[in-house]
Amino acid sequence: MLSAVGDLCQNRAKSIVSLQTSRSIHADRQADYERVKGDQRKAAKAAELMREIHEAELQEADSKRHYDDLVDSMASELNRFNESREHDYKTMMLSFAESSREYHAQIAQKWDECYRQLADEFASTSGLEARSVI
Repeated sequence: MLSAVGDLCQNRAKSIVSLQTSRSIHADRQADYERVKGDQRKAAKAAELMREIHEAELQEADSKRHYDDLVDSMASELNRFNESREHDYKTMMLSFAESSREYHAQIAQKWDECYRQLADEFASTSGLEARSVI
């Protein structure tokens, strides 16, 4: 379960890098276009950069959508993880309490047996009457 949370965090980091990279590419293409857009001799280059800008915008939008989806799924996955962890903790505590109760019941039973045996032995050797404490 913890490895799944680790994978989620790694996927988020990868998605952020992808988004930042696509934004950087878009900004670079936009800057290149701004440099050549007024020069008639570079009209072909400007047209190519417009196409690349459009592709970069699509890639950036796709990266943003992927990142948003990942963040939304992380929130629900972390909530599910916390609920599972809380359930496991409560189950463990109840199991511990039950095993402790059973253990101490067995110990109390052994002490009762030991008390009866000691009382019987003392009564037989020194004439003492065993009084009931149980």
